[in-house]
Amino acid sequence: MKLMVAKELKLPGAQGSATLSERMADIELATGDLHFAAPVELTASYVYDGEGFTVTGKIKTALHSSCARCAGDFEEAFEAGFSERFENGLSQRLSQSPPPEDEIYPFEGDELVLDRLVLDVILTNKPHYSVCKEDCKGLCPMCGCNLNYAQCSCRTQGDKSPFQALSALLKDDKEV
Repeated sequence: MKLMVAKELKLPGAQGSATLSERMADIELATGDLHFAAPVELTASYVYDGEGFTVTGKIKTALHSSCARCAGDFEEAFEAGFSERFENGLSQRLSQSPPPEDEIYPFEGDELVLDRLVLDVILTNKPHYSVCKEDCKGLCPMCGCNLNYAQCSCRTQGDKSPFQALSALLKDDKEV
């Protein structure tokens, strides 16, 4: 995803805006793959101050997710805002001085490449655990039945905890 900024480079202080949409490829991560169910839509406003761009906006898309309660697959809407900085010649300055505290994205020429920004915003704002619906009943801890679609016989046996058998081991004062 690229944002053309040739006009703004010639007019410091002028504000630009853009709406971009692009289908992004799925991404393999150590914490789990990121699967896009819809194109990524980016709405941004940006201003050049003579040294770099301040870009603010919002990212919207849909992700293929797996429910943390019932393990079912579903599409999860995603939306998050951002405000980030892009600076020209950043790689040269970083080699000469300590890195800045805030993350700054580099750019060269007359375009801002937004792919890394989009990925960073999604990864930092994506929920750790996704739920298909707020009232998802999950899986039976005894037999694994999806309680959203069926009621198993395990629940009707007095709502025993799956750990109740372990408590019997603690009643005797013997070493286990």
